[in-house]
Amino acid sequence: MYGNRLAITEIACDAGRVRSLAQELAAWPTVVTAEIAAREYGVVVTIAALTQSDLAEILLDRLPRLDGVTGMRSHLVGQFHLGGNQWRIGGLDPHSVARIAEMPLPADRPGRSTAVNPWADPYRELVDALTEDGRRSAADLARITGRPLSTTRRQLAHLLGSGALTFRCDVAQGATGFPVIVQWWCKVPVMQMAASVARLRAESSVRQVVSMPGSPNLLVSTWNRSVAEAMRIQETLERELAPLVVVDSAVILHQVKRLGWLLESDGRNTGTFVRYET
Repeated sequence: MYGNRLAITEIACDAGRVRSLAQELAAWPTVVTAEIAAREYGVVVTIAALTQSDLAEILLDRLPRLDGVTGMRSHLVGQFHLGGNQWRIGGLDPHSVARIAEMPLPADRPGRSTAVNPWADPYRELVDALTEDGRRSAADLARITGRPLSTTRRQLAHLLGSGALTFRCDVAQGATGFPVIVQWWCKVPVMQMAASVARLRAESSVRQVVSMPGSPNLLVSTWNRSVAEAMRIQETLERELAPLVVVDSAVILHQVKRLGWLLESDGRNTGTFVRYET
């Protein structure tokens, strides 16, 4: 769970500065994800802020002043249509998938409750602890926050019931058999957006779909077995999703940071988590 304002920013910089700039930005608490791409705009970061003014300060003041930065293109995130929490690696056969879908939900699973602000008390400390480790139990959270267990359980139920948090089990990309990450920056008529997103959900290699104002207005991120497979995805996009047009593409060479965690070159967790700050 990150701030209320998100932007995906592509950054061009001096030759030889790409890796060091990506690592520098990965240390920023407001940078959720940092990636290195094989293109002119070689550093791609997702930035989070609680307010529009905070986001504007980062985009207009802090980033352009960094040493070696020669250009920037920023896109405000409108909606996440598909994310890593919904992506499936395909490791189970159809029968196993069906059996899991039939499993009953826990009886104490909280129902949908009224909206809460996860960054305000009393939820902020719970969010901080869960952002670092989503497997923490109510007893763990009570110990970390110094609250009674009964209070922690009640607040946790309200937080989860509000839908303010999304949990996901992530994997090291280098161990998945999908070593090639390609991002497609697309332009699609607004009236065709819903149909395009629905079609993209059917593509097994599509891991993330984000819409945004402006042009391009749709970002499609894919994990692929090869560059050749990625090119077939572009063919599918342009042939089957017309009038969608692919404006630009980026092959990601290295994910330096993903959802706060610093990563090795093969996508494995380094064990270092950069806590989000407001």
